[in-house]
Amino acid sequence: MDETMLSNDEPQVIVRSQKGKVATKGSWADLPHDVLRLVANLLFSGTFTSWYSHPTPAWRDWGAYKQPQLWATLMALQDVSPLRLVCMNWQAAMETHQIYNVACNNLDPQYLDAQLYPHIPQLPQPAGGGALNAAFGARRARNTAQRTYTTYARTFSRCCLPCRFASPQDSKGVNIATSTMWSRYFGDVGVCDRHRPEVVCGYCLKDYYLDCWRFNNHGQLYHDQRNRTIAVTEDDDYCRGIIATCRSCRSVLIRNLVRTKIPQQASDLTDSVLDTFIECGEGNIKDLLAEVDEKVWLATRTNFRELHDSALAVERMRLKQELRAEREAEGIMEGRVSTEARLQALLDSGASPEEIEDALQMQAVEEEEDDELLDDEYGEVLTAAEEANVNDMAISGWARNRIMEGCWLSPLDIWHNDGGVRVRTEILQRLPQSWHPVNSYLNGPDPMADLHQAPIPQNQMKPRLTSIRCPHPPARIFQRAQTLYEYSFRQIVSPALSNLVQRLICEAEAEHKDVCRVVTCFSTDMLLEEMRTIQLWGKDYDWANLQTSPTITSTTATFDSVSERSRGSPASTLTTPSPSPPALTSPKSPAGVFAAAQNDTRPPPPNVVVVAAAEAAMPLPDRYLDHIPHIPRASEHMGTNTRQLLEGAWRDAIAGLFKCQCSICLRASGIAEAREAARRKAREEEEARERRQQQQDNLVVKRESAPPPPSPGIGMEVVGDSEVEEEDVEVRSPPVSPTPLRRSREATEDEAEDPGRETKRQRITPPVAGAEDPQQGIQIEIDQRTPMSVDETPLP
Repeated sequence: MDETMLSNDEPQVIVRSQKGKVATKGSWADLPHDVLRLVANLLFSGTFTSWYSHPTPAWRDWGAYKQPQLWATLMALQDVSPLRLVCMNWQAAMETHQIYNVACNNLDPQYLDAQLYPHIPQLPQPAGGGALNAAFGARRARNTAQRTYTTYARTFSRCCLPCRFASPQDSKGVNIATSTMWSRYFGDVGVCDRHRPEVVCGYCLKDYYLDCWRFNNHGQLYHDQRNRTIAVTEDDDYCRGIIATCRSCRSVLIRNLVRTKIPQQASDLTDSVLDTFIECGEGNIKDLLAEVDEKVWLATRTNFRELHDSALAVERMRLKQELRAEREAEGIMEGRVSTEARLQALLDSGASPEEIEDALQMQAVEEEEDDELLDDEYGEVLTAAEEANVNDMAISGWARNRIMEGCWLSPLDIWHNDGGVRVRTEILQRLPQSWHPVNSYLNGPDPMADLHQAPIPQNQMKPRLTSIRCPHPPARIFQRAQTLYEYSFRQIVSPALSNLVQRLICEAEAEHKDVCRVVTCFSTDMLLEEMRTIQLWGKDYDWANLQTSPTITSTTATFDSVSERSRGSPASTLTTPSPSPPALTSPKSPAGVFAAAQNDTRPPPPNVVVVAAAEAAMPLPDRYLDHIPHIPRASEHMGTNTRQLLEGAWRDAIAGLFKCQCSICLRASGIAEAREAARRKAREEEEARERRQQQQDNLVVKRESAPPPPSPGIGMEVVGDSEVEEEDVEVRSPPVSPTPLRRSREATEDEAEDPGRETKRQRITPPVAGAEDPQQGIQIEIDQRTPMSVDETPLP
């Protein structure tokens, strides 16, 4: 027997010849039906086991086992049914497969499909009739009749799947489908009139009306008529075509999307955002993911967590104080003494330790009650305004830290990949580090300026690798982060640039030069070079008393040898070292010295900063600015947007030099400033007027809601809501204007000059019951003993 391998477009098939007879060439399309059914059995068993062992979380809460079984069967058939589309032979083999009989038994357990289609052969009923024999006959027909794929497809299309999943143990929902709806796993499924797409989950087909059968504590089967977790979804991107979802499916959906985006240190901040969507189904998943990205970036790149916890503590303390004030007010109204006052009285009176301990326990109980009340009513959630303030503080701190450590890359630079953000770590470790004006001046030569030295430890790098490789802020806060970065950059750099302008003005006046021509020649590298000088970062530095000197610069130079004494000396006195004298014991000839110099193969020493004599003679500032950042070595280490920010800050610093100083321009600028001041003053007065009006409205509301005052004592007369002596005279003014009256400024000044003078009382009281004129709403009480002047000008 010989075997020959034939290769063509179809799979390779071995053709055998035996006793002169050659077998017909076969292929995968000509496989026997038994082999195809075996393949389908293996595929069905694997998928059914996976779906039944790990069903969708929507069915894990259900006590019965029929729902997972029906779900796993239908999901497994979704993977097996495509085998029918391979070819006609495979379709014929799969038509009478046993798995469709199992699926039909789960969908139609009482074989109701035969009542609608009588041409289907039915087994004869047993003799004797009766309900019991009919039930046995139906079970016998169900077990012995062979249902094909056509029967399964017809039953599947005629069944209401939400009803079948709600009651899989009976025949509820069979042959009652009147319309279709879209589902995530089954496509178009049949539903009855009661199940609209708004009340059925598009993933697991849970419905709002029919939940599931459950067993209560007594072992009795009961039916829950409401499923409160069904909610209409507002997302059209991730839930396309699905109208409503349940809580379990929303949880699975959102957790799978953000599982790889949430690190461990930011999980507690994102739980509140995710729980709101999972419980209520409100919002768009795209916006939700953007908010999650924002929370994760703030938690991992900024000090948002510390600021958030501090804001929560402050808000909680404020609410506790309000609760304590309300409790004290209620105690005063009821004649009770507050716990704090009682404890203080016990401490002052020297009470026994048992009484003090009881008071402390009572105070602890009240604090626990306040905490429980705050947790129930408010929880640990900030308002939108407080959340925005915390975000701004965190982003401002992030931007300020980047500027201070010399990483002058704005969010826009990171977005455009400027400034070498994605260079390799080995190259970043050998790049020249940023320059700090004060530290570099006081500590001598920079030990990190040599490009040939060993890699710099990461904890000593300025800027750090984490700052250089930090991703840009998320899209929701990107514009805000860019704005705060620009504000922080100008706030830190502008004082030094202003000092530079003052120095240039003094130097130009001493040398009789035009300062405008000098400032226009500055480039970005020149600005960075000037910003490395320590005097520019001084506060209130006296530039006018300095002597005329050349422009102060900082240059670098490399020498063949630097003595140990000069290497350790301060940078203010460091000068060019001279060569060491030859040894007296072994003099050498000039040729020998030249040869020794040529044979010197030592590595180049670190760059040494050479400070000009004028800078060494300049005194150090007495006080420094609050923020002194690290300065990049060159403009190539800055981003394009940051260079534009530095140039813009320089233009703002020198803008005053280019203003016209003629009388016409000065007068026009003075008029413009006066108008701006008047406009600002009017705005402040308007805000003050609104605040006073709000206070008056709050006072009226409190008076209306206040309880009636207690009955007056002997010798007292009630006037409005206060008690006044009988000898005082009431003067009621007619209701000319509803605006309140105020006292004149002269009377207030007289009282301030003479503290011993008797004060005059003026009250605005509501109408008194039983008065002659109930419409009078203004009542002024005047003391007889002292005259009083009243300015009836209404409040602004």
